[in-house]
Amino acid sequence: MISIALRRYGKRIVTLGAVVFVTWSMFVLTDQFFRIRVLEVYGPSIAVEINDKNFPNSLLFLNEDHLERSIKTAYPTVRDVVVRKQYPDTLKLYLYPRTPIAVCLMGNRYVLVDQEGFMLGDAATVYSYPVLEIGSEYRAYGERFTDERMLYALKFIALTQDYLEVQKVTSEDSENIRIKTKESDILITQKRELEIVLPTLQTLIAGFRIRGKMPAVIDLRFNKPVVQQY
Repeated sequence: MISIALRRYGKRIVTLGAVVFVTWSMFVLTDQFFRIRVLEVYGPSIAVEINDKNFPNSLLFLNEDHLERSIKTAYPTVRDVVVRKQYPDTLKLYLYPRTPIAVCLMGNRYVLVDQEGFMLGDAATVYSYPVLEIGSEYRAYGERFTDERMLYALKFIALTQDYLEVQKVTSEDSENIRIKTKESDILITQKRELEIVLPTLQTLIAGFRIRGKMPAVIDLRFNKPVVQQY
């Protein structure tokens, strides 16, 4: 009876061992075959490092979404990342950099900022971009400004760049900003949603341009716009 039981359990142990061995062998062979050996980076010249502790080095077990989020966190001047696997051993990264939309006066120097408020380095010239003089706090390269007036002004510039040439933005007080364009000054408060204000502004500007005479000031701080002529 004992020998029969041993033979029965022995067969099960041998079978289980064979399954484990085959599974382990397939895992090792698969991992080696699909191991990342080539990393191709397309976009700005940024030295991207893949940390083996955080990411598996096999294409089969690589999570693209997790890698994309991690790269954007590690390299804040990269706006977007697309990860592509090319089997059996190539990983491709497409990097899309942040692009400046304005310059900001920070202390005694001008720095480039994108539409989300990320600092992108010193500006070689201030003539190619709108100038923001809102008394913004100091930020290092790749850090984001948090001044609500500045973020509001950047959003304004991004949403109106097709029909307005903004030259300078200054702060009237803690809530209101003055936007100087090539044609008129625009007063606006950050309490009002731009998506609500801008259709009115665009309609006003289109009408004034048809008449061939732009106003000195367009005040959008109230429910009804106030227009001041030259």
